[in-house]
Amino acid sequence: MGKKFHVEQGTSGATERAPEGANGVDPATRRRWTAARKLEAVMCVLRGQSLDTVSRKYGVSLHELSSWRDKVLSGAESALKTKETNEPQDTEKKALLSKIGEITMDCELLREKIKRLENGVPFHLRR
Repeated sequence: MGKKFHVEQGTSGATERAPEGANGVDPATRRRWTAARKLEAVMCVLRGQSLDTVSRKYGVSLHELSSWRDKVLSGAESALKTKETNEPQDTEKKALLSKIGEITMDCELLREKIKRLENGVPFHLRR
């Protein structure tokens, strides 16, 4: 099958041929696919309409429509996950908490050592 052409009368009176887009839709009149329009088409598929029917209805290729469907299902799966694991951030968080624990322990040990060295008498009162 070749491309379809429609004939237009130009201002000069000569006949001009302009190619039509997929499914006979003029590319100049085709609207931009917003997320809402894509979701509308995908929802038709998810409600049980065949890919072929929805593809013809919206003037989009089967491949593109199935790609949109896969993205919607992938996004829905990630939205329904109960616990999100962000591995690099979790590892860094654990390392930082461990470091805080070490510093806290060092601080407590130093305070205890100072107490023993002062023998109950504060250092500034010994002079």
